[in-house]
Amino acid sequence: MIQKLRYLEAISFIDEVRTDGHSPLLVLTNDYNSYYIKNSKGKTPATYLINEFVCNYLLKLWGLKSPEIAAITVNNDILPETLSNYHKIYFYEQTTFGSKKLEGTVEMNEFMEIDKKTDFNKFSQPIDILKLCLFDIWVENDDRKPTNPNILFDLSGEKIGIVAIDNAFTFLSVDYDQLDPAFGVCQSFNDNLLYSDFVKDIYKYIVKESNIIDYIKDYFYLCIDRCKENYYEIIENIPVDLGFKQELQEALFNFLFDEKRNKSVLTEFYSRL
Repeated sequence: MIQKLRYLEAISFIDEVRTDGHSPLLVLTNDYNSYYIKNSKGKTPATYLINEFVCNYLLKLWGLKSPEIAAITVNNDILPETLSNYHKIYFYEQTTFGSKKLEGTVEMNEFMEIDKKTDFNKFSQPIDILKLCLFDIWVENDDRKPTNPNILFDLSGEKIGIVAIDNAFTFLSVDYDQLDPAFGVCQSFNDNLLYSDFVKDIYKYIVKESNIIDYIKDYFYLCIDRCKENYYEIIENIPVDLGFKQELQEALFNFLFDEKRNKSVLTEFYSRL
């Protein structure tokens, strides 16, 4: 069920995407595709990169869309001297996280709304955004929120697809050995997309057509079981040089699959609908 991680080499620099976070680079790789890459910032363990790899695999197991990923090595010779301070040369001594550039997409923004049923019907799986809101509570995503949705709308098909991007600031944005399931749910209400008007409108139409409460409960526990069964196969795909040592793997496992905490995750999701 777990797709083996691809290892690629960056052969050409295209652009730097200036952001307040990682300011990823867009590069051409040796399979002649374009990838957005993030570096380790010289840290070991490279927690933010490990978050990206782990969450991409977890999203797939939840049946949610995210870009194809790869572990990408970068030769310093391709990097221009005009890069920002996010890109010191020694940051690229470790493997980078690569997210394949998707054509035919637009970024969701905080002002998007569903004005009428015909807007709702333009989406292929509108319930996916509610599932993603639940996923974000589970992984304690600090960065996907109404003011920064980190979602692409895929316009390449007959209907609009929902694609999750940027999962670096998950698991409370702390090192794994600091995670404690006893924390319960720490994500604030307004730091989840359930707080956005767009998602509220989606829910309004979905709840009229289905018993979402029972469905989401069954779906959540099925996804948890699937992720638990495949957890260590996911771990085997994380680049070794990022420093995801066994004790950190166990700490993250205990956090993700604590039964009491997961009950709180589901309760918290329902309370925010």
